[in-house]
Amino acid sequence: MNEQEKTVNEENKDEDLSWGWRSFRPRCLQWLNCSLGLLIVLALCGIVYGMTVNGFNYAAIPSLEKQFHLNSKQTGLMSSVNNISNMLLTIIVSFYGSFGNKPRWIGLSLTFVGFSLVLFSAPHFMIGRYEPPAAVHSSQFCSSDNSSRCEDSDSITFSWSYFIIFLLSQVIAGAGGAPIFSLCIAYLDENISPKHTSIFIAIYYVSGFLGPSIGFVIGGQLLSTYVDIDQPEGFDLSPKDQRWLGNWWIGSLVGAFVMFVVAFVIMGFPRQLPRAKAQREEAIKNKEIPAHDQKISGNIKDIIPATKRLVCNPVYVFQSLGVWAQVVLGAGVGPFLYKLIRIHYGATQALAGVGVGMIVGISSTCGTLIGSLFGSKTELKNSCKVAAKYCFFLQLVGMWMTFMFLVPGCNDINVPEQTQSSCNCDGVKYVPVCNYNTTYYSACHAGCPQQNSTSKIYKNCSSAFSSGNEQSELKLGVCDRGCKNVYIFLIGFTLLLSLSYLNDIPGKVVTMRSVPDNQRSYALGLQLVLWRALGSLPAPVIFGSFIDRSCILWRESCGQKGDCLAYKTGSVVYVIISSSLVLQALAIIFFLLCWYFACKSRADHDVHQNGGPSSVEGNGSVSNGSISWPKEHGVDNPVGVNEIICDEVETKF
Repeated sequence: MNEQEKTVNEENKDEDLSWGWRSFRPRCLQWLNCSLGLLIVLALCGIVYGMTVNGFNYAAIPSLEKQFHLNSKQTGLMSSVNNISNMLLTIIVSFYGSFGNKPRWIGLSLTFVGFSLVLFSAPHFMIGRYEPPAAVHSSQFCSSDNSSRCEDSDSITFSWSYFIIFLLSQVIAGAGGAPIFSLCIAYLDENISPKHTSIFIAIYYVSGFLGPSIGFVIGGQLLSTYVDIDQPEGFDLSPKDQRWLGNWWIGSLVGAFVMFVVAFVIMGFPRQLPRAKAQREEAIKNKEIPAHDQKISGNIKDIIPATKRLVCNPVYVFQSLGVWAQVVLGAGVGPFLYKLIRIHYGATQALAGVGVGMIVGISSTCGTLIGSLFGSKTELKNSCKVAAKYCFFLQLVGMWMTFMFLVPGCNDINVPEQTQSSCNCDGVKYVPVCNYNTTYYSACHAGCPQQNSTSKIYKNCSSAFSSGNEQSELKLGVCDRGCKNVYIFLIGFTLLLSLSYLNDIPGKVVTMRSVPDNQRSYALGLQLVLWRALGSLPAPVIFGSFIDRSCILWRESCGQKGDCLAYKTGSVVYVIISSSLVLQALAIIFFLLCWYFACKSRADHDVHQNGGPSSVEGNGSVSNGSISWPKEHGVDNPVGVNEIICDEVETKF
């Protein structure tokens, strides 16, 4: 029996490292209890979480705005509160989870996500059936009667009760997602060989990115199904009809069941896989990864000194700031990408869902897997410096793809400035009609008298709204906007995202190789707090506010304003391009500084290794100037109280 097998047996004596729960540990499922089985389960976890929380929920935004009369700022707030709860709990979960049972922390968190998905679907059962307005109804036409129609009109007043339920579901989902990109990565990293870290984490990240893409594809197909499955009697609407409301809730409900199952499976994993501890100690002994910081033990009093070590680490700080600039852009544009494809390129709900799904799926898979190859052949001790270099150059190249947003799409909807003065249209529902190239809110606003025909043609409409090109007949629906280039945009945006995903894995390598081994979870968690507090949290609300300013037609009735019906798309594109250029320029500067300090760290380390101003003191520690480092495992361990490390070296501002 070799030394490694003896170590494994000693570990198994202290703790049962087989897969299962308490006394139930079936032999037929022990194939899960290895690094590959762990990767499969965690990847499934990332797919389900991304598919439901970041896929179904985002794809549902246009439908929620229509049914519950929300504007872009309010739906942006829904995305932000998710980040608030995630931010508050990430710092706690990532720190205490580093010293606790990671699978149990992860499984319990995913259980909360399942409950949040059930809660997200609840308003559908509370609000009742959706009744679309009839195209041919006496209330939709011009009337000289001055009596108000508001008593007979459905109110579009904003309902706080439903909005609070959506907010609460997002808060719980954000809290449950706290360990997804901190504890999951750290648990995976500590149970595999350091030589395979890049490819394993790349596969896990791909699963997380594939989740939203699958969610958008499935969500787009679900939105092609009527919200109540069966349409009301007398209606035969299609998804292209402006009155259509897609099924936004059933995906979350089914996803909740799958989430509960995945959480149950993850909680069956042991604290560490068999042979993982011996493998980790061997890597530390060979100085392939940083050693543990022995002065951090998981107590609450250790949070402040642990945080101080990280914020004084220039490699870690500038890497975090570079990704922060990317997060602001992604969090700002991401929730409205589905809407952008629909309003600016005229895509149907199904095509927009499939399009977003393919964009995220292809770009994240290709970008992340290719990015994991950068520096994969590099010596582990140089991995931090090489990965930092790739982050800088990849960001520099990707910046120029921002101009892809200049690809022309649809023309703006032409809406009249004034309504027919002789018609009392207050309380009329939004059923647009087209007169040549002018779109009216309803037949009433176009001055059309009551029609008896059930066709989609309106006749004898008032000439007060006509132009020199007036047609004798008006058609139901929005006027043709000359939409084009939707497929060109989808291809271009896929290339843009692929370039941005290329530096994801190099960035994670920089983070995990620039901090002590037992601070990896906390370092990743602290990054997430920064990105969410200063990026994901404010970005959707800010971008949503700017998008609402581009609205040229609001849903209005009886003095109440609802959701936006049409946008000035040129203004929306201008906001995206200008903000993208500024944020990507900041990312380039931060990545350049990260690379500089990583190179400086490597140079200082080489001087030390080649017999620089260092000496071995009698107490068994290595001294470099005024700093002393204790020895661990028979090798020099450069992780002290005030030291900053990158691949076992000291770096200071």
